Amino acid sequence: QYRRSMYFAGGRHFVTAATNESHLRVLSTEGENVGKVDMRGVIRTWQERSSLASWLARGGTGVPPTTEGEIEYVQSLRTHPTRNNCVGVLMAMGEQEPFRGIALVHLDAHSLEEE
Repeated sequence: QYRRSMYFAGGRHFVTAATNESHLRVLSTEGENVGKVDMRGVIRTWQERSSLASWLARGGTGVPPTTEGEIEYVQSLRTHPTRNNCVGVLMAMGEQEPFRGIALVHLDAHSLEEE
């Protein structure tokens, strides 16, 4: 398990996530919990659409592929160098050959405003 943490451009808040978690936490440098962004279901939707399209393109018949039981997790994250409310999140799902995708998350700028 690895934990990733990065400061936002303003320097007064940071975002953190562990590789076994499907959510991000936003904290102030004073330790205040600003909020949590739950990413569950995001990559599952991408993977199911991709698998279904690929399955149909190959002439799939019967029951389409499923992602039942697969765990989604944050693999890495990076904050934007100048925007105070943007974070890029590399999500993954699966163990052997993980399905990956990148989400750009825009947080409510008011929650990260300077006091």
